[in-house]
Amino acid sequence: MEALGRALRLNRVELAHLRSLAAAGGRQPFKREDTPGALRRIVRSLPEPAYLTGQRWDVLAWNDAAAALFGDFGRLAPEDCNILHWMFTDTAAKTLFGETWAEEARRMVSLFRAAHDLWPGDTPLSPSWTEYA
Repeated sequence: MEALGRALRLNRVELAHLRSLAAAGGRQPFKREDTPGALRRIVRSLPEPAYLTGQRWDVLAWNDAAAALFGDFGRLAPEDCNILHWMFTDTAAKTLFGETWAEEARRMVSLFRAAHDLWPGDTPLSPSWTEYA
């Protein structure tokens, strides 16, 4: 893996992703998390934008301030209610990040790959946006 990583000029995060893909198998399939009511109430009570994500970055809870900043996640189909999906499909993301959008998008994809590697072989991603991950 190290030699392949060097040949492909992978960075540390990308190499970790490659190692995880190579070691895939025998892991439990992903199940979307439930958010305890107490956590949802805490998030809703905060005055600043706040949201909770699950292990694959599904947006599980948010408050009014987050909805005003990012858009109302409640209007999305459950499979599209994901912060990475928002980053690549909602024009509000490009507006919010402005000139730094591309850099932030690359950073988010890198972090998402590391998180998604915990469930290789699982297919939880919406077909409409798997090309970004």
